[in-house]
Amino acid sequence: MDEERLLRAGLERLGYRRRTDKIDKLLRYGLRVAVTSGRIRFDRQGRLTLG
Repeated sequence: MDEERLLRAGLERLGYRRRTDKIDKLLRYGLRVAVTSGRIRFDRQGRLTLG
């Protein structure tokens, strides 16, 4: 899954309809935490996969 699609899915999962700057920062922070903890990773094509 690409990063934008994952962020949109996270937005919907959390019950938000609009992606404001504040929400976008929080979603990206969560993405960073997941990548640095090894839960997800970027593959060679730049898509996110489960770590």
